[in-house]
Amino acid sequence: MSVIGKASPQVKAEKLGSAFWFNEYLATTDNPRFSLFCTSLLDAIYKRSGAQRKQVKKHLPQLKILILNLVIALEYHDEIIAISKRPGTYSAKKRISYRVMVEQLLVVVY
Repeated sequence: MSVIGKASPQVKAEKLGSAFWFNEYLATTDNPRFSLFCTSLLDAIYKRSGAQRKQVKKHLPQLKILILNLVIALEYHDEIIAISKRPGTYSAKKRISYRVMVEQLLVVVY
């Protein structure tokens, strides 16, 4: 998947028109292999970011939702996903927090 943030406005509009918009309400799966994969990936993210406080119970569910969104974008939307990096998009009542999604998970991918 590529980042289109620096593309021309016309290219960006075309790409975003067919993009899968991040959906925080996707149902996750309890598949043990998927859980193991996500746990391993979260460990790698912690190592790469040098995280001092590892809050697996908070981070793992959000990572699972991110991975499921990426799979849908990969399979059905020409590998394009739109994920907001604006803090106002995320609120405390939602399943995804700005701090975890943008500052901890996306920074590793981006």
